[in-house]
Amino acid sequence: MSNITIEINNREFLIACPDGEEERVLKLAERFSERVSKISERLNDLDHQRLFLIAGIEAEEDNQNILFKCFENIKYRIKSKYLNHDFENLDIYNLSLDGVLNRLTYTDYNETYASYSTDGIDIT
Repeated sequence: MSNITIEINNREFLIACPDGEEERVLKLAERFSERVSKISERLNDLDHQRLFLIAGIEAEEDNQNILFKCFENIKYRIKSKYLNHDFENLDIYNLSLDGVLNRLTYTDYNETYASYSTDGIDIT
């Protein structure tokens, strides 16, 4: 494990991260710091704990929106290819991408999963 120093909202934090992951963690910390700064500008006089809490909740909301868009895209593509599958009643907040894809046959799973892009929400 490596130790790195990150700065968020003009405060330094020493954190541990896996060896070789330092650059990735620093970039994630930079994005989190930008989020915290925007919240701080919007909502004055909040302590670090509340700023971090709000930033975490907003990040989770963003993740849910991305998951929803991925799920809807996958569902649309599946429906257009496999009209006999019923995906209308799936609860997207309790399913992972793998959970959705596991509802397909093994061949369909491999075909769909192989085209999933982790760089964005587009399914190619």
